Amino acid sequence: MIELAIGRRESMNYQKIRDDAQTEANTYDGIYLVSGRRGALIGGVTSAIRGAAAAAGIEYRGQFREARLRLASEVYGRRITSYNDLTDGEIVAINKWVTTRGLELKTWLIERYGQQTKF
Repeated sequence: MIELAIGRRESMNYQKIRDDAQTEANTYDGIYLVSGRRGALIGGVTSAIRGAAAAAGIEYRGQFREARLRLASEVYGRRITSYNDLTDGEIVAINKWVTTRGLELKTWLIERYGQQTKF
């Protein structure tokens, strides 16, 4: 668990995602993902967020870009304005995490968007 500046404890284990990103970065050392593969991985993140939002009862209007960027920014501890700001390893790691940790992703969405019925 990490402590944010606002003093709220987060339920997500960001260090696990960062460790996965480092492992993936080492795996892809000297190799890069072609843009189509990067797009497919980002699409996987979108699909996972869409599914978790539906499971959480949060109505969506296709505005998943903001949620993807917010998640990446919180995970990697820096402002992410585009997935182009992420390395290939970081994209692979966040995709792997959201597609295997549906309950934690749902919890994250509820913590961020639970007061809203739409995002």
